[in-house]
Amino acid sequence: MEEINHIPNLKNTAVTIGKFDGVHMGHRILVDKIKNEKQLNSVMLALVTSREAIFTKEERKKICDDLGIDYLIEVELTREIANLSPEEFINNILINKLDAKFLAVGEDFCFGKNREGNAKFLQEYCEKKNIQVVIVEKLSYEKEVVSSTYIRRLLQQGSMEMVNKLLGTDYYIGGEIVHGHGVGHKKLYPTINVLCPKNKILPVYGVYLSKIVIEDKSYYGISNIGKKPTFNYNEENPSVESFIFNLNEDLYHKYARIYPIKFIREEKVFKNIEDLKEQINKDINTAKLYLN
Repeated sequence: MEEINHIPNLKNTAVTIGKFDGVHMGHRILVDKIKNEKQLNSVMLALVTSREAIFTKEERKKICDDLGIDYLIEVELTREIANLSPEEFINNILINKLDAKFLAVGEDFCFGKNREGNAKFLQEYCEKKNIQVVIVEKLSYEKEVVSSTYIRRLLQQGSMEMVNKLLGTDYYIGGEIVHGHGVGHKKLYPTINVLCPKNKILPVYGVYLSKIVIEDKSYYGISNIGKKPTFNYNEENPSVESFIFNLNEDLYHKYARIYPIKFIREEKVFKNIEDLKEQINKDINTAKLYLN
């Protein structure tokens, strides 16, 4: 798959358009629609409106690659693009740039200046240009519409099982294993530390049973997502600190993916390190009970 950060000149494409910050199950229906047009190049046009997303740009690229998308075009929704009339958006971008022959959009899709264009307008206008447009109804699960907004709310509740179900893939936090402050190794348990990407939406701060993947090897452990308030480090960015069951070796500078599986408790301040260690022992036992 080719990743592009500007709108290129392409030929014979099947296009789906949206924000796609979560690439969730609803988005995957749109992907399936354009993938079914096998004689056309599949294009996901992501109009980026926020710097914060459920998956980072690199993670979204990997997901789209796995889904078999030919082109991922991530374009910031600039004033210039936002000020295009619906007709200009269709003619200038979808037709002249992408040479779209097939379009798949959600029923709530809006575009053009002041969001004047909608899915129905797109369909009617494109029919005159011999471009097929499929409008896809919103996907619901347990009476809730599957959306990035809903998934963000679930992340803030620590409902990882539901998050993973609606995403269609497992949420994770990835990064290089870096040196921490050394407290874990000296006074508690040996841990690994991964800094959270700045623009990634995180689950509620707290302790989770987690799967940790390092160089394609999988382990289980407990992970604290947050800022370690007991030690008052005043860290600007949150991190993930993980104790891996049955593993104690030098892992610094290796790449790790931390998959929070089950929320155990919220992050909190402890009076002293002894109380923290007692709680960590309880967290480990809770996690192992869940695993078994």
